[in-house]
Amino acid sequence: MRTAGDTEAADNTVETIRQFEITYDGVAQAGATTMITLETTLATADEYLGSTLEKLTDHTLVTTCAAPDTPEPRPRSVTASRR
Repeated sequence: MRTAGDTEAADNTVETIRQFEITYDGVAQAGATTMITLETTLATADEYLGSTLEKLTDHTLVTTCAAPDTPEPRPRSVTASRR
């Protein structure tokens, strides 16, 4: 026989699962939006940056763009031709 405590515990479990599903859906949507934004930005990037980053996997691309380090210096010929 179920008691009021059992019913409440079951309701809490169901609610927790529902909250996890909502959170997961939000994270998945944010990830998709991030990739679309990065790929759109890459499409308009200069030749050197675009060719360097387009070879990366999605995970590596996000990690590279989020890294606080500065990228390697550009070759002098690419920098000079852009001015």
